[in-house]
Amino acid sequence: RLWWALMLYGHPDVRVLDGGFAGWQRESRPVEEDISIPPKKNSAFQPSIKFPFLRTEVGEVEHILQLVEEHKDVPRTFIVDVRPPAQFQGKEKRGQIDCVAGHIPNAINVPCGLFMGKSENQGFVSAEEMLQSFEKKGLPLGKDNRYLVYCNGGIASTLVIFALWHLGVPLA
Repeated sequence: RLWWALMLYGHPDVRVLDGGFAGWQRESRPVEEDISIPPKKNSAFQPSIKFPFLRTEVGEVEHILQLVEEHKDVPRTFIVDVRPPAQFQGKEKRGQIDCVAGHIPNAINVPCGLFMGKSENQGFVSAEEMLQSFEKKGLPLGKDNRYLVYCNGGIASTLVIFALWHLGVPLA
């Protein structure tokens, strides 16, 4: 989610440590046990919303409905629900947040778990596996496509947005 926030505010150089710290250690990369405070550096970075469509609309149901309505007839626009299939199918609810079972009409279910390795701390699947997951779920990728990605609260969506970006789908 930090990747998403830094991209939203226009940071020019954002990277993700694939596999996290556990992956770093598995690869026998150097680690330190001492607590150190990095020196302060002046930065020219001035946060400003660069990609306003990356915003999270938690609780703003009317705005989400408006977005869906505005884009329902726009060619190459896809609504992507990244929740688990049971929530998408209306078989499960997620607490108070997911008060209504099911999904937005015409949404394509692309669960965010498809993009993570099968074991804990494994990191992301390969770009080829990401592409195959999108294809198997019937979501065409393309620079001219527009994706309305949603989940229960915004965190899972960032993973699928990252996968799209990682595969070269532009954020703008």
